[in-house]
Amino acid sequence: MTLLRHLVAVLAACAPVLTAAEPVTLISGFDQPFLFSYLTWKDKVSVVDGHAVLRGITNQGGAGVNQQLDLSASADRSPALRLRVGAANTAGALRVMLIDADGRNATWTFQLSEAGADWSTLVPASGGDLRRPDAREKGEIDLARITQWQLQGDWAGAKAMDVEVDALTLATEADSPVLAERRARLRQAEEAARRKRDEALAQAKASVTHGPQSPWIEAVYAVAPDILAVAMRAQEVVPGRLEPYVAQPGDKLAQDGRYQWLERGGTRIAKVFGMQRDTLSCPEGISGDPLLEPLVGEPSTWSLTSTQDPAYAAATVPLRVERKSKPVDWCLGSDRFPMRHVAYLRLPAAMRSGAAYTIDLSRINLRQTSQVFVYDPARAWSEAVHVNQIGFRPDDPAKRGFVSAWLGSGGRLPLAPGLAFSVIDQDSGAIAFSGTTELAKSADQTEAMHRAPRNWNQTDVLRFDFGPLTRPGTYRVSVAGIGCSHPFRIADDVWQQAYLAQMQGFYNQRSGIELGPPYSAFRRPRDLHPDDGAEIWQSTCSPLDVANNDEARMQGLEKGRTDQRVPEAWGGWHDAGDWNPRRITHMQGNVDLLLELAMLFPQWTERTQWPLPDGQQAPALLKEIMFEVDCFRRLQLPDGGMRFGIETHGDPRAGDVSWKQTMPMYVFAPDPWSGFIYTAMAARLASVLERHDPALAATYRDSAVRAIAWSEPRWRELRAKPEIAKRWFISDDRNLAALELYRATGDQRWRDVFLEETVLTAEKPDLFQWGKHVQLHAAFAYATMPESLTDPVLRERARRASIEMADRAIAYAEGNAFNLAADNPGKPMFQFFYSVPQTVGMLRAHHLTGDAKYLAAALRSTSFAAGANPMNATFTVGVGHDWPRNPLKLDARSTGQPTPLGQTVYGNCDFIGWTDSFHLPPWVFTHLDRISVPAARTWPIPEAFFDIFLYPAQTEYTVEGFGQNAYAWGYLAARPPLR
Repeated sequence: MTLLRHLVAVLAACAPVLTAAEPVTLISGFDQPFLFSYLTWKDKVSVVDGHAVLRGITNQGGAGVNQQLDLSASADRSPALRLRVGAANTAGALRVMLIDADGRNATWTFQLSEAGADWSTLVPASGGDLRRPDAREKGEIDLARITQWQLQGDWAGAKAMDVEVDALTLATEADSPVLAERRARLRQAEEAARRKRDEALAQAKASVTHGPQSPWIEAVYAVAPDILAVAMRAQEVVPGRLEPYVAQPGDKLAQDGRYQWLERGGTRIAKVFGMQRDTLSCPEGISGDPLLEPLVGEPSTWSLTSTQDPAYAAATVPLRVERKSKPVDWCLGSDRFPMRHVAYLRLPAAMRSGAAYTIDLSRINLRQTSQVFVYDPARAWSEAVHVNQIGFRPDDPAKRGFVSAWLGSGGRLPLAPGLAFSVIDQDSGAIAFSGTTELAKSADQTEAMHRAPRNWNQTDVLRFDFGPLTRPGTYRVSVAGIGCSHPFRIADDVWQQAYLAQMQGFYNQRSGIELGPPYSAFRRPRDLHPDDGAEIWQSTCSPLDVANNDEARMQGLEKGRTDQRVPEAWGGWHDAGDWNPRRITHMQGNVDLLLELAMLFPQWTERTQWPLPDGQQAPALLKEIMFEVDCFRRLQLPDGGMRFGIETHGDPRAGDVSWKQTMPMYVFAPDPWSGFIYTAMAARLASVLERHDPALAATYRDSAVRAIAWSEPRWRELRAKPEIAKRWFISDDRNLAALELYRATGDQRWRDVFLEETVLTAEKPDLFQWGKHVQLHAAFAYATMPESLTDPVLRERARRASIEMADRAIAYAEGNAFNLAADNPGKPMFQFFYSVPQTVGMLRAHHLTGDAKYLAAALRSTSFAAGANPMNATFTVGVGHDWPRNPLKLDARSTGQPTPLGQTVYGNCDFIGWTDSFHLPPWVFTHLDRISVPAARTWPIPEAFFDIFLYPAQTEYTVEGFGQNAYAWGYLAARPPLR
């Protein structure tokens, strides 16, 4: 719903501005059509004979007009709708929204009457006037500068609408009888709410203490010369722990759903788990006091003094205080959340550069009673300045940062382009580069991304470039009047270090071996290994026997269980933060890109080493790849058939850790789709290994040949079945398998199989047509294969088509403020969209052309995930200055260990546009909206990352994202110097 409230077209006056001296009665008599409409209303609402006709649509949409209005003289009047309801209507309400010139909006809800032939005038069910809307965003609207109005459905399910609206007016005296009663109730409710606020404020003032358990100051900084921010943290989670269960007299074990609890002394003290019920999972706790939030927004809570600025010689109270607050963790099993609060103090006078200010904190419950802040934009950090925290190579052709801040309840921070910035040497303080900012997007400009055009940032965004700076060193960017970025390096190894951290993430996902020093700081016993008693059973179900969704596969696996154990089923990478499943598709999503990196940069691959326990004489990258591929090579049957993977039915039981798994695991029956996927990866691995270990390369090559030989005849039998034909992507996997096997063997029959379904036979191939084919990998593979193996015409087509995909990605990136890229404009904005750079296509184009524009575009699009974002954080543990602290890594959380290095989370998601239970689970309504200020669902998506352990849509991860990250950072590290 909130998403659509910001659907503001380019402002165009459709009526003259009305002066404040001229009270308004009629806003619209519907004598002109709507300027825009969206979702179920798009192109289906019309204006006929002076009536807006809302028919043949549901209540999930809206339409509006850009119209400049001054309603300030009518502030005490309520909006009204003159309408009639048709017989087909099942919707319960209609909404009116007004939007002002700064993007603030207010909404009133009108309950629809029974169907009838007569016209009636409705007023808001609440009785609210223009000053008292039912809902508002970004603060109180400026009634003197209304620029747009909208009619909207109420979004309560997909209900049919059959309504004609004759006029949008302001209520007249004739409507006063019904309004009087409603306004009386409204005044009573407001008075009750005011008393409640006053009581809470008085209680909070009386409760102020300062001690070691009090919240603490995290940072004090400026976002403008007259806006001072105070960031505070409150409470911390005390980690849970595992311990052996030693029975005591009187112990009781109680089953509660999926969990078994130990009751001791009449109290539940821990979950009991393990196959032998021999381990206790002791619950988490929370320490510290919460912030007394009623005090935060009160100007009288705060005051500043300065002996160096005459404007603050006496204690000075802010004009007003805005805030944003969100949880930074969750004490599981409770409704308690550690919080981060930011109070924005709007000051009566701009601060003086270089002056020190003492902030009186005695009236709020922080550990200290005062804090000194020096306003020095050349030295002091500010959340408003965002720079890539990984850093830059000296010859990176693009070095870009951004300036922006969203002030929560205060809305946008207005920023004018042309602000001066300087890149300052961190050690010497010397200015190494200077320039001026330019506008990326203002808050009232729309961005062209996946969903309907809108502004996703809810604030102005400036950008600055300092590409000519090539001297190695450590720097910060200072923006005039605001402050500095985090420090960053310009050095030859910056991308290499990030790449190594991400590769460590793969190691920390290994299954079937013990983890710990010297290879990892994360400690975990060997898990899921048959030799340790793990139950792994063969199933008769293959993924082609059931519907193409997770639940159908899991149910089919369990129903098809046999009594045959599978002792060879171990190893590979855990797919996610739990340990279920290990699917061949997850292997494919990483190995393909990692091997491509090794093919493009063989010398760099050989030079880039890190410690691994494997004994093969091969580069570390190939060792890590082989650990994954070998899991599936062990699953290959003697006749060549390949099995899809290893899985349980459902997520792990609460309290379980991977080495004490209590759920049975199953192995799929073989199928040709899995055979094609495996063939492509094993054949490509064989091609790369040839220069390091020919004998081992032959092992993988032979395995690939046997897999496709088993798969081909079975595929030819299955492919005509309607339910199989719907799985169009299997043909793409077969296409790539044949091409890679042709590369590895030179056997012409595999070239012929490739030619059967490649899109390169078209004169102008489109590599990405979702639902038909996606052949990006195969096209680039063909374009980079030895010329002796390729047809020159097809090779040139593959080259051109790959470059076209990069051009699409660049066009997408240029349409949004932070240069987020996607070569598929329909790519949903979730699950690694924000947290992993979508730059593979641009980097491939750079390799094919040598054109620095593709490298520059990739660098700009890499910045958001590397920390140049409104949160000033990366999404990969251990990379940059700040990163997620609570990824959904069950083994880490259960043992109280920090999340291991290199885990990259899903990140921000468009949970406003995607209201399914995964992206917007029910607990978001009951917790996140309640504790966040403003409500969580109103936050701008680029800043709406909630670092909460059990928010899978944001803090979960799957290993496919690791591969994209490693490819991007590895390419930027390995590429040759620019000439």
